[in-house]
Amino acid sequence: LYFRMKYSAWLQHNLALSASLTYFTHPFADEEVAGTADPMYLEPGAGISYLTGADLGLYVGYYRGLQSVTEPASFLYINPSIGKTFHVSEDLGLALGLSAGYKVFTNDSPNKDRAFDLGLTVSAAIPFSDVYITPQLHAAYATRDDAVVPNAGFSDSFVAWAGVHVGYDIGMGAPLPRELGVRH
Repeated sequence: LYFRMKYSAWLQHNLALSASLTYFTHPFADEEVAGTADPMYLEPGAGISYLTGADLGLYVGYYRGLQSVTEPASFLYINPSIGKTFHVSEDLGLALGLSAGYKVFTNDSPNKDRAFDLGLTVSAAIPFSDVYITPQLHAAYATRDDAVVPNAGFSDSFVAWAGVHVGYDIGMGAPLPRELGVRH
């Protein structure tokens, strides 16, 4: 479960900057496995997007464990991406995105699990006035640390999931284009 606040603004005609703060909580974690009944993390981050024929992005975030048991898993995350939106109608676009991520662990982490990842996202932002709903399909592949998953196979490294993002445009700053997956 996570909660995110995000602000985006235009630096130029086709250059956007964003800042975000995300709080992660796992209230249903197994305390014997996780070391705490509710592992919590905070991730401040910033991103920049350059909109061209294919949209280019770079996100950098710091994923920080908030408890002594989660603190060793803290890392700097560097995530370049490329995406393209195909307009289905005036209000609806199908967005495809590909990203790669690398974790630079900042503490003496007991393992370097999932240090590199690749991600694929397909989404469609559906606007309803100031509210938008974005159904999404995701797939990801991550490297695994032998200390965590010995002799990891493809099924240990691959995951696919679906989700729905619901957002509300509060009208602060310049509106973002549909290419960034957000309604005008």
